Amino acid sequence: MASQLLALDGRLTVDPQLVVDTAVPTGSTAQTFALSRTVAMHTGLPVVSVASPSAYAVLPSCVTRGSYLFMRTNAAIIVRLTMIDTPSNLVSVVHVNSMLTMDFADAHLLVSVEVKGSALVEYMVAGDL
Repeated sequence: MASQLLALDGRLTVDPQLVVDTAVPTGSTAQTFALSRTVAMHTGLPVVSVASPSAYAVLPSCVTRGSYLFMRTNAAIIVRLTMIDTPSNLVSVVHVNSMLTMDFADAHLLVSVEVKGSALVEYMVAGDL
């Protein structure tokens, strides 16, 4: 069997000073996804400086019940997600050190996003306004 070599060319950027390079215009719009789900979303990803190493801080959102979450950070943080469930809400804790993207089922929509740590956090929640 012949050996195989892998060659990579490119540039590595380490420790960015900002989470995003350019500002995105803000506003609200409705988007239709391939699986026939129409959701409202806040466009223009907010960038928040989080400095809460010992307690969770709530990330503000104009969405009341989220079906999709995108998050990008420039440092390690802990994210606490609260989803609708019966008879009580379901809570998940996720350690994020770069990017998080999640889709939520209609029966378990996202109702709260909290973060703990120190980082710049860029995020977007899509769902019901």
